[in-house]
Amino acid sequence: MLICLHIVSCFWYFMAKLDGFGPDSWVVRMGYENNTDSELYLASFYWALTTLTTVGYGDITALTSLERVLA
Repeated sequence: MLICLHIVSCFWYFMAKLDGFGPDSWVVRMGYENNTDSELYLASFYWALTTLTTVGYGDITALTSLERVLA
């Protein structure tokens, strides 16, 4: 489970990076553009955990096409 969460977390971060951290990416929408890589990983891990356990709090959501594909 932890390996799966790690892989999905990395992909979630990578989707935002592929978009160049554009204004619609989750990083910018949540105000995380000045955070460190470890803080972004932790936020990604949180998103993966809540999504894969079907709790899905909805505070970090998919808005761009790439994010929706992954979600």
